[in-house]
Amino acid sequence: MSSLSRAPLRSLGRLLAFLGVLLAQLIRFRCQRRYQSPRGRAEWLQQTCIRVAAVVGLKIHAPGQPIPQGLLVSNHLSYLDVIVLGSLHPSAFVAKSEVKSWPVIGWGARAAGTVFVRRSSRSDIAVAAEAIRARLNEGVTVMVFPEGTSSNGAQILPFHPGVFESVAGSNRSVTPAWLGYEIAVGDPGQEVCYWGEMTFLPHLFRLLGHERIVAHVRLGQATTATGDRKQLARGARQHVAELAEAGPPLDRAARPVLDSAATA
Repeated sequence: MSSLSRAPLRSLGRLLAFLGVLLAQLIRFRCQRRYQSPRGRAEWLQQTCIRVAAVVGLKIHAPGQPIPQGLLVSNHLSYLDVIVLGSLHPSAFVAKSEVKSWPVIGWGARAAGTVFVRRSSRSDIAVAAEAIRARLNEGVTVMVFPEGTSSNGAQILPFHPGVFESVAGSNRSVTPAWLGYEIAVGDPGQEVCYWGEMTFLPHLFRLLGHERIVAHVRLGQATTATGDRKQLARGARQHVAELAEAGPPLDRAARPVLDSAATA
């Protein structure tokens, strides 16, 4: 039986394994008191991401320096990005408010201490900034995707400055990161990246059918958040673009470049 003909069985097996890991981790979260603090939730998320990566065939290459405390900002390609970055360091994420109501994934996101925000609401952004500062004060690294949406990786979208409100002028650390994916067969921009009008469950089932998915992470040097939020957004976007150019190309659709659109 060829690898392609085994893909549906592989998808089903990995989907069941993913659900099993998440259920086991949620039970562990409920039963162990050490996971109830912000730091404990961050450690629980890292353990969960490592276990999920193992059962879905996701290999992560992330050479470079350890991630410091503070804000980590990255381009955004797929729901896999959380698994990839979450595996590297105990952390919390910032996500759009809709994620909170997603079946299964929403439960895990709430347990992990995710900060949910409606970017269309100025008051919500202010509340989210306070929540991010609270996690940073607890020594938890906060990971954000300032593009505000995932893409096919053809370019880096403008960074929303609102997510930088929590660290503007604070002298906290901001670390840029770039993500890219490789697969043996197919275009990562369509098979791994999740964007546009794609539907989650069909996309997930196809993705899990790939024998192996390789995620590459390039980490940049941390800088100090001394400017205002718009300056921080522009600077972070430029640093992520430089990381995209810093190594050998992975794939035409997986290697973003900085476009000329102005940051809002």
